[in-house]
Amino acid sequence: MRRVRPAAPTSGEVERLDPRFDRLVARDATLEKIADGFAWVEGPVWDRRRAALISSDIPNNSVYKWDEGNGTSLLLEPSGYSGAAPFAGREPGAHGCCNRQLRMG
Repeated sequence: MRRVRPAAPTSGEVERLDPRFDRLVARDATLEKIADGFAWVEGPVWDRRRAALISSDIPNNSVYKWDEGNGTSLLLEPSGYSGAAPFAGREPGAHGCCNRQLRMG
């Protein structure tokens, strides 16, 4: 199983451009880097059933999950293109986290 290396803990501030955002994110919220080492990540979406953050790494044709107890691990590969011939395009993996296989898993 391929694992993404854990990120060093970092934090930052949330820039608030609209006061309505305060209803979604606490004023004292900070940013924390939970993983790195991806090529191009899209998503992310919180999966309540798995209690995990799910995101896709499109060029690597993979979907990863992060949960507090285990960190980041590979959830689905391939996430998009699965043909026998080498993929000739730029974006073989699932975009975002709307992959049907994830909903069925």
